[in-house]
Amino acid sequence: EIKVENIWDQLNLNDREEVKRYIYECGRLRHPVSNTHKVALEDFTAKIGKKDVLFKKGTIIFIPMLLASIDEGVYGKSTFE
Repeated sequence: EIKVENIWDQLNLNDREEVKRYIYECGRLRHPVSNTHKVALEDFTAKIGKKDVLFKKGTIIFIPMLLASIDEGVYGKSTFE
């Protein structure tokens, strides 16, 4: 298990980017919530895989927060390590 407290003690608190990466990684490893939801305010279409899926107004959309933790654009190429 990663001890985030130990890593905090090694951070250069004057390096804004380093602190930001640390905060993102803590949030990625230990989600404050496991999921959230939204209610569609109007009909909309989303591409899921290779299909366009229609969501009607009023549809409750479940959003697992785990999916927010796998964006290589934010977490880099080591996202899945």
